[in-house]
Amino acid sequence: MHPPLSYDLVSEDAPKSLIRIIAHENFHEWNGDYASCDPTLPEGHCKWFHEGFTDYIAYLTLAKEKIISPEAFLAAINFRYHEYQANPVALTATIAQMEKIDIYANPDYDHLNYRKGLLLALLMDIEIRKQTHGRSSLFDLMKAVVGRYSGPEYYNNSKLRQTVQFLTKSDWKYFFDHYVEGSMAVPLSKYFHVKKNKSAEIEINSRDESNRKLIESLID
Repeated sequence: MHPPLSYDLVSEDAPKSLIRIIAHENFHEWNGDYASCDPTLPEGHCKWFHEGFTDYIAYLTLAKEKIISPEAFLAAINFRYHEYQANPVALTATIAQMEKIDIYANPDYDHLNYRKGLLLALLMDIEIRKQTHGRSSLFDLMKAVVGRYSGPEYYNNSKLRQTVQFLTKSDWKYFFDHYVEGSMAVPLSKYFHVKKNKSAEIEINSRDESNRKLIESLID
């Protein structure tokens, strides 16, 4: 892996930070090596979880360890949200479609797994904390996934839904049917106050106090 020479080891421009790439690849030891998607399924089945969740955990871990600031963490989420909005297949691609194509030959589909997957991880982190009254978070979901699917059993989207439902004692069918398996727009505005920037892109308003408090609660 050879990142562009313009990347810094540690940068407040988190998407261009080598340390973010290192954190991402390091977490694949858990999500990819210890626990992994069923190898008999097409690559596109749970790549959103394999890559997108790993990207979110990488950013969140760097923020928790104070390697990047909360502002940089939020900026990174907005950066990925901009990329998600600009992706021409963001609102049409489904898991069923991605299972039928060579996603590596279709960069828009491949990149969507990272961008959309990160946003879904963010929303699931918020919902898990909300539904468990702060007792659990996305880290607890990942611990459960690693504990259950570190071999010889593998995970798939159905098993991931079962795992989060067991953790939260609530139904996640709508979320998985529409946002994971389907192509419904990721509802960031349900959780954050959003605005349009100078480029007419929708983003989380970094100046909004409630947004800042929510981001800080994820990091703490």
